[in-house]
Amino acid sequence: MKFYRLMMLPVLVAAVCICGCGDDSEDVADGSSSVGSSGNAGGGGSFAPEAPQGRQAEKPKPVAAKPAPKVDAALAGADPKNVFALANNEGNFAIVDDGANTFLATVPEEGVDSSQFNAVPPAGGGTKSSSTRPKTKAPLPEGFVAVPDAGFSADGFPLRIRCEEDGSLMAFIPSSISQQGTNDGPENAMPQIAVFLDAYYIDVAEVTLGQYENFRVWWKEKKNRTLQRPINVSSPDDHPALGVSWADARNYTTWVKKQLPTEPEWEKAARGPNGFLHPWGNGRAGWSPARTPNQIDAVMSFRADISPYGVYDLAGNAREWCADMYSPTTYQEATRNGETVVRKWAGPKRAVVANHRVVKGNGPDWMAWDRSPVSMRAPGPNVGFRCVLRELQPDEEEKKKGTTGRRKTAF
Repeated sequence: MKFYRLMMLPVLVAAVCICGCGDDSEDVADGSSSVGSSGNAGGGGSFAPEAPQGRQAEKPKPVAAKPAPKVDAALAGADPKNVFALANNEGNFAIVDDGANTFLATVPEEGVDSSQFNAVPPAGGGTKSSSTRPKTKAPLPEGFVAVPDAGFSADGFPLRIRCEEDGSLMAFIPSSISQQGTNDGPENAMPQIAVFLDAYYIDVAEVTLGQYENFRVWWKEKKNRTLQRPINVSSPDDHPALGVSWADARNYTTWVKKQLPTEPEWEKAARGPNGFLHPWGNGRAGWSPARTPNQIDAVMSFRADISPYGVYDLAGNAREWCADMYSPTTYQEATRNGETVVRKWAGPKRAVVANHRVVKGNGPDWMAWDRSPVSMRAPGPNVGFRCVLRELQPDEEEKKKGTTGRRKTAF
């Protein structure tokens, strides 16, 4: 019996092999290969492969040429590696947060073209912020209220407050060292210096015609005198008030319990904690729609003209009054004693040009360091202003540390 089983084993193996060969022949019977007319696949008989069956290839249809993209005249002569622009008025990025967490597009490093850029979160404008109320809360002066859900700084200051008198929104600027001026520009803005500033608030937008008209009504009732109207009084109420004298701008700040900004306060709000050349960074402006110097629009019309602290129109729109008297050598005088950081800025003791104060903004190439003198009594047709709130009181623990102080020095 055992012998019989051994004899049957080769027969079974042979049968399996034959079946396997038949399966292979069925798998390839799709026209991809065939035997010759003699029927002997291994006998060397010649064969002519059949042409594959199928549709004939269609002729390609002509493609209509796409119209050439529109080129902004302002960018025509620019180096493409240094351009960050908007194509056909359509943004290639989106601002998803108008608050302290807005992201910045910074200039690419040398050797990297404009197809790449770095997204840098300013971390609440250089502060460690929280969306919830902190354990301690810094008190606000009477007439100012915190904006709900805007968050707080690490030392208890609301990141946004509102002035109840004129309804203006204000942005928190933390205490820190900031850059001012330039080492590569006109002599009156040289050299670049470092200035330490205590925390303060600044108006998110310029004072508008509507706000200024309310002030004029109050002034007439309170003082029984009439203030001169802005020169652009026929413009819509949401446009900046222009042609306002320095004295009348300061009178406005008294009404709202604020002050005019110093040069460093204005420039820090524009350049941010990283000392950018422009509010949006160090690259070219990407205006959409087009924007030209000295063009006046409704405040906050351009989403690109916003600083790391969330302050609008520090590049374009109105030129703005500062508190400082004008001197062409202000920055040289500020560091005449060899200070590496100027503290408790008070500006020049006197104006080199009589009755002239500093104006900032809307400078050449939108540079934030630009500064120029304007007569306090004869402002230009594009001069407006915004306000600050300084000398803030921190929470109780910070008070004990003695971190704040009043401006005492001048140079």
